[in-house]
Amino acid sequence: MGRIELRHSEFPVPLGTEGHLMGPYGYLSAQKGCPTWFRVDITSVEKYQDIILEASFRYKPSETNPHEHRHKSRIGIWTAVKDSPSLVDVASRNDEYTHGESKDFKLLLDEWRFGQDAQIAFHLNKTSLHSTIKLALCSVPFFHATEGKNASTQVHLSLSGMMKGDLHYTLVDEKIVTFNRDDDARKIQPRTEINLFKEFGALEIGGEGNSIHPKQLYTARALSQELSDNDAETVDIAYIGTDTTENLRSIIRRFKHDSIFSKVSNLTVYFKEGWDTALMEKFPNLELTEDLGGQKFSLKFIKLPKDGTIPEETIPVDYILSTYVTPWAMELDDDGKKTNREQYIELIHSLLGKEKSRLISVDPQDSSKAIRASCDVTNLQNLYLKDLDLKLHDSVDSGEDMVVDCKIWKRKNKVVE
Repeated sequence: MGRIELRHSEFPVPLGTEGHLMGPYGYLSAQKGCPTWFRVDITSVEKYQDIILEASFRYKPSETNPHEHRHKSRIGIWTAVKDSPSLVDVASRNDEYTHGESKDFKLLLDEWRFGQDAQIAFHLNKTSLHSTIKLALCSVPFFHATEGKNASTQVHLSLSGMMKGDLHYTLVDEKIVTFNRDDDARKIQPRTEINLFKEFGALEIGGEGNSIHPKQLYTARALSQELSDNDAETVDIAYIGTDTTENLRSIIRRFKHDSIFSKVSNLTVYFKEGWDTALMEKFPNLELTEDLGGQKFSLKFIKLPKDGTIPEETIPVDYILSTYVTPWAMELDDDGKKTNREQYIELIHSLLGKEKSRLISVDPQDSSKAIRASCDVTNLQNLYLKDLDLKLHDSVDSGEDMVVDCKIWKRKNKVVE
């Protein structure tokens, strides 16, 4: 029987500094915990052709329990996935990606979900007694304020499998993970995430590497879709933001090794100094250099000025990649001003200066889908249509209960090149 293997089933969680919920009379009703990582291994899967791991916070307000807030908790599942789809035979889906550690496991991208309920699904090939799928889960639990320091929240893990030759799933294992509020507990440090990403192969740049989040694969899928319909011999790409660099690294790998991206001639990365300065100071080897494009394409980095202006060297491109940037860029600055927001809007307008320029936006489908960093996603559709003055060109299907909202935009009015 398939098994869920846990190293620990209880975790101390310190409270976060923001995101707490207030009641109708101004009192705290629920407190948000800090992001908490833990590992899960799926083992003993040799008898199955398909497996699904689900993680659920099974809380729900009701008439008898109107003050329940723990359903606001959220969770995501990370794992190592080869960047390119792995079509094998006539029955293969176009969203199957080989697991980073074994070709025996094929992840189904459109069934990879984050939120109050998370899920990850695999199609299995020739597995053995020792086959193991390694996962990392990141949870943000909410605690009831009335329970004080004794507050706890639980997430239920369940593993379902379809036996080889069968047509139905059966529940094969269950586990419960408990998060206990602990004001003296240490927060997860950035180095823990960086080391995890390194272990999963997400920080590779020269050879093969792995994606670890659905946003990376949908970004590449959207760009691939656009390039397939583009008759131009060469295209220029602008990428906004670098963060912990795993997303940008997956894009660079694809540009260097996948034939569909061979027409990319220039990749210009625009980044905000405040987004990455502290991280790069602690982890200087994360910083990417302009020689990484090699003989394949030209790579350039442009720092966005602190004063909110646009760099003089900004020029129009064919495609802009904005992955998990817009919800944060459109928020007010720490001092309550709109400098970042206005700069982002002007940058998009400047880059969309060609007649056929396109913006590929990949955003959390809603705020519950953003796990590591919280954001207030209200109506990004409205932001693109009104604040950025764009119109929808196309969208990329990302399955039911989407983790990401992937869309392709163009300017409403024609531009003079």
